[in-house]
Amino acid sequence: MSYILPAIGVLLMFLTFSCKSKQKAQVESAVKKDLTEQEIRALPKIIAYSKSPCYGRCPTFKMTVYQDGWTIFEGKRFTVVEDTLVMQLTPAQLATLTEQCDKADIWSAEKSYGMRIQDLPTTTVHLYEGGKDKAIQWRARQPERLKNFDKQMMGFVIEQGWVAPRKGADKRKREVLPDVIIDNELIIQIDNTKEATEWALTYKQYGMQLKKPISKLANMYLFTFDVEAIDSKKMLALMKEDKSVKRVEFNKRMQQRTR
Repeated sequence: MSYILPAIGVLLMFLTFSCKSKQKAQVESAVKKDLTEQEIRALPKIIAYSKSPCYGRCPTFKMTVYQDGWTIFEGKRFTVVEDTLVMQLTPAQLATLTEQCDKADIWSAEKSYGMRIQDLPTTTVHLYEGGKDKAIQWRARQPERLKNFDKQMMGFVIEQGWVAPRKGADKRKREVLPDVIIDNELIIQIDNTKEATEWALTYKQYGMQLKKPISKLANMYLFTFDVEAIDSKKMLALMKEDKSVKRVEFNKRMQQRTR
């Protein structure tokens, strides 16, 4: 009997050490090594979020989140990073993203909102879950829950330093103009002695660009500007003060007639 007890003690010590070693090995195996971009793209997707170009300086990019929080950001135009970057979300960030998707209720959303408004960027969200997927797009008139989701996603890409924050976004709110008005386009008739492209350079700090001539004979043109650099009504007022400007008004959308 005196020989059996020590033997049992040794066996218990061996089993304890063995279990701890297995647990340690499991923990170590759970910590993933850095994956290549190709390996990440082969993983199941969770969500893709992207912004299309617009007539102004809208940031254009695509961000795709894969299994285990692996994320690929592709900056294309007017982003701080115009390149492809790879990162892995922390468990907390991934949990927050999942919660945001649930609150946005993307599965019950319409496929598109406000897509006939041509001058705004298109936001696309593609959600993947359990073998299912759904893509939705909007330019305007999206539900409040999608506006909040968009704000949170943009906040994340800005926080990472991939996209620059909007100028003065924390100081003022843009005044909402009627839907018929295109708030970043002005029809301007300038003095006959002025050349349109050169005249626009006077306001280059506001992203002023010649879009197209309306009447070369009357020296009337359609210009675009950056609403992130200056409020639409302030830009209109600035044009009215310019002695070279004979006439100025916002461009308007064509109204669809109903029978």
